[in-house]
Amino acid sequence: AMSLQYALQVQGLVSCCLNWCVAPKTDEKVHQILDIAESERITMFMVAGFPRDETKVPKSHRKPIDSVLLFK
Repeated sequence: AMSLQYALQVQGLVSCCLNWCVAPKTDEKVHQILDIAESERITMFMVAGFPRDETKVPKSHRKPIDSVLLFK
């Protein structure tokens, strides 16, 4: 999945993985709607698309490396 996300990024697309953790009845219904074989299991969905020009990307604060990596 990560390799696919990297490939999408190179093409200018953004993506997001969505964990599939639902009740069995919901899972069964989605299997029916999407015509997925009963022997197959959904582990996640991935959405992808081109971002709008005005899209802002969040930036996470990074801790200094010496605060998380210790040598003894």
